Amino acid sequence: MLKGKKILLGISGGIAAYKICYLVRMLVKQGAEVRIIMTPTAAKFVSPITLSALSKNEVIINMFPESNDLSKAEKVETKTWHVNLGIWADVFVIAPATANTIAKIANGISDNFLLASVLASRCPVVIAPTMDDDMYKNPATKNNIDKLKTLGYKILDPVYGELASGLTGEGRMAEPETIFDYINDLLLKKKDLYGKKILITAGPTIEYLDSVRFITNSSTGKMGFELARAAKDRGADVTLITGPVSLPDIESVKRIDVKTTEEMFKKVKRVI
Repeated sequence: MLKGKKILLGISGGIAAYKICYLVRMLVKQGAEVRIIMTPTAAKFVSPITLSALSKNEVIINMFPESNDLSKAEKVETKTWHVNLGIWADVFVIAPATANTIAKIANGISDNFLLASVLASRCPVVIAPTMDDDMYKNPATKNNIDKLKTLGYKILDPVYGELASGLTGEGRMAEPETIFDYINDLLLKKKDLYGKKILITAGPTIEYLDSVRFITNSSTGKMGFELARAAKDRGADVTLITGPVSLPDIESVKRIDVKTTEEMFKKVKRVI
């Protein structure tokens, strides 16, 4: 299924790093060419030798080679690996992505090879967060993830379950099978809606009873936003009319904000 596809995996220093061995094996069995970048901390959780054997490629960890006896040409090539890999890949998946790595990507910091490669990438970048429940729910982390979404990064949300701390909550990295399916969908999906114009309404509306009181509903708008994102990914020209929600914009989707049912009705009539 993935024959000829070039997949770059970035592994940061979370306990879930060991699960990436299973993901690499699945990708290689499907014919994908896999290259791996690790942060120095990630190498303490899973052996680079293991990942190198599974991927059949050298695992890159450091920005510069440890040896000082390389030729000048080899040094130059090594320094530009992050650019070359960013151009080479069809998709760049960072899993696990720790709170530290997420914060640095959100703010354009590139103090290791993995982060430098992210900034140099031209392909879609998928981020699979993993951390403790309280870290994931911290407003700083939530803001960083929202910022990444607005910048066009694709977030594969963590799931609820047992965490490395022994606690149970959100923050558990999506399982390798889920990440594998996501990569498949991303690389093999059809642009069957190219040239189509799609209008989607989402979120709640409010109806004022007087100048202070109003009635509304508890819609979050998430379903409509996900439909808009999926339609956009399949090539459609999407317009999203939404009530008051706290969801970030979707790249390349025209968003129109409204409050009342009447406002939504008028905007829909105007668009169609």
